[in-house]
Amino acid sequence: MIKSKQEIIDAVEHISFEMNRYLYTANPAFLLPGRYREVVAESCLLHSRNIGEFFFDNAREIDDIRIDHYYDELISKDELANEIDKSKSNWNIYKTRVNKSLSHLTYSRGNSSRVNMGEKNTFNFDTLIELFDKNLPTDFREKWNRGKSFSM
Repeated sequence: MIKSKQEIIDAVEHISFEMNRYLYTANPAFLLPGRYREVVAESCLLHSRNIGEFFFDNAREIDDIRIDHYYDELISKDELANEIDKSKSNWNIYKTRVNKSLSHLTYSRGNSSRVNMGEKNTFNFDTLIELFDKNLPTDFREKWNRGKSFSM
């Protein structure tokens, strides 16, 4: 379903929230006690999955927000599209492992290796976020800035 420009602009607030939560949790302070570090790591994995779905997955549901909704609006998409292509082939394996770790109990969960926090670096999320942010048009900025809040 084709979304209106206003719907696409409004969704930027939610995209910004996910991306900024990821950036906030991606490099947790090692001074945190062990269990707190684990909670921050879990949050990072959750947000990395949401960001990965945004950049790498096709919309499955009518309400899914995906990067292809934004290509026509971005100032430039070539560099971002190239960066997405670099990492997309590894996405499904990572997503499956993160889903098993976070989302539901399965018998095979115990047989799979734990997700290493460093694995997220394979996807260059920092670069993808930077390129998306850099190429947002001016009329999207208010929603982008609003989504940066951590006090929701």
